[in-house]
Amino acid sequence: MNSKRIRNAMTMAIFFLPVVFFLAGCAAKKPLAESPETGLTLSYKLPPETGLFYRSESDINQTMEIQGQSIGADIEQILAFDMKPVSVSEGKLTLDITLDTLGMFVRSPMMNISADVSETLGKRFKMDLSDKGEELDLSGAEPIKYSIAQAGSRSIALHFQQFFPDLPDQRIKIGDTWSETDTINETSENEEVVMILKSDNTFEGIETVDGYECVKIVSQISGSRDGTQSAQGITLTSEGDVEGVMTWYFAYKEGFYVKSTMDSTTPSTVSTSGAQTFTFPMNLKINSVVELSKK
Repeated sequence: MNSKRIRNAMTMAIFFLPVVFFLAGCAAKKPLAESPETGLTLSYKLPPETGLFYRSESDINQTMEIQGQSIGADIEQILAFDMKPVSVSEGKLTLDITLDTLGMFVRSPMMNISADVSETLGKRFKMDLSDKGEELDLSGAEPIKYSIAQAGSRSIALHFQQFFPDLPDQRIKIGDTWSETDTINETSENEEVVMILKSDNTFEGIETVDGYECVKIVSQISGSRDGTQSAQGITLTSEGDVEGVMTWYFAYKEGFYVKSTMDSTTPSTVSTSGAQTFTFPMNLKINSVVELSKK
């Protein structure tokens, strides 16, 4: 990144001094060139010729204590897709998404099941993304669905509604902090979840990741997760508190998301209604990685 240079005019004749002072004054009013030390304005850019391939993997460990019995399950989620910009306008990018891989696998002592994703692979849709990372329009993804056992069908839009990290509106430099709060609604055929999450973000420095000079941001996450789920005549209602940390990398020169890691825990209380009524504790531990990849 280029730094601003001050021209030296001290060798000019004495009668040019007013002009020199005028020029120096104008130069002093110009903003400093952006750098991690003086401040960066982050935005998603993605020039039209850019094509990116993302892969996301999440490992979820769920444990419950029901009437003195410990019950656990391990859930693996995989998502991979191609992304190309279709158009870039003021403050908005339209992206063309092609699904390459989608998988969800549940393993427990009682059963092993996997999602039926046969109707999703190779499907394409368009989505709109603001230059600050807000997912604006996922209507093209809504009709593309997969199913998993008693959970019913789910739209792949759920996997994209919070995929891209939000960028700060203000210019930031190394050491700066800022906070934001998001409300996330996830609705599927038999389940509804509402999460209210606060992230306290710190610009920790610059690191090179996969050949890109990246802003490194660490986000401390806290909030609530409340949900309802119905299956076989029983309704489960859960209330939990979320705690986690996410470290993510953004190629600030090129203008795209490069990588993130996230670890979180959600201790919850679950209540049942219907044929059987009781309350039990549940805990979710999630480890996830998103990264640019090659097919």
